[in-house]
Amino acid sequence: MTKEIGTEYAKRRQKSKRLMNILHIHASPRIEGSHSHQLAQAFFEKLESTGKSFEIDTLNLWEENIPAVDERFLSAKEKAASGDDLANGDRVIWSQAENLIARIKSADAILWSVPMWNFGSPYVVKQFIDVVTQYGYLFTVTESGYSGLLEDKPTLLALSRGGSYSKGSGAEVYDHQEPYLRAILGFWGIQSISVAYSEATMGEPEAKAASFAKGLEAVHTFAEQISA
Repeated sequence: MTKEIGTEYAKRRQKSKRLMNILHIHASPRIEGSHSHQLAQAFFEKLESTGKSFEIDTLNLWEENIPAVDERFLSAKEKAASGDDLANGDRVIWSQAENLIARIKSADAILWSVPMWNFGSPYVVKQFIDVVTQYGYLFTVTESGYSGLLEDKPTLLALSRGGSYSKGSGAEVYDHQEPYLRAILGFWGIQSISVAYSEATMGEPEAKAASFAKGLEAVHTFAEQISA
């Protein structure tokens, strides 16, 4: 069963002039000095240069009011799933989750700018994913198994890493950043995934610059694709 989300955010989107809506999920605690954010900004600059009209919905995971997945959240989730009336506190918690899901569904394209922490992503990324990955909203279960409920949409992962984890680097086994994000997006129903890397950010200047240049190429290619 697919849940219908009647949120204020979704209502505002329906009333607004229809532009390409890009959801930017910002996962770095920094702006200045953030390599993943630099890739994201390069994407928007390139997209703007194409003359494409768009609007940005920035979801800063460090500033957004994302509920904790605690006992109160799980209680609200169980009541919503069973169709029970939600008390005021439960309604507030669950509406926060539904609003986040609505922002994902309303996007025409999604940009994630994510640094690598200890071979994975910052903990706020996991918290966000745990809040929005809900049965009947972003996935369901059929006789043949799991099925994503999100309409496929172009998605860019702008990833920064202190080391190099690309295929052939010898360190691929430690990369729990890109594979996990790809798996979650696929679970939701997104298959059109592009990746831009800024690797070796803690390495030699030459390697760092070369990797960032390749990342910019990937970012520009993605911007050209969605503006076509």
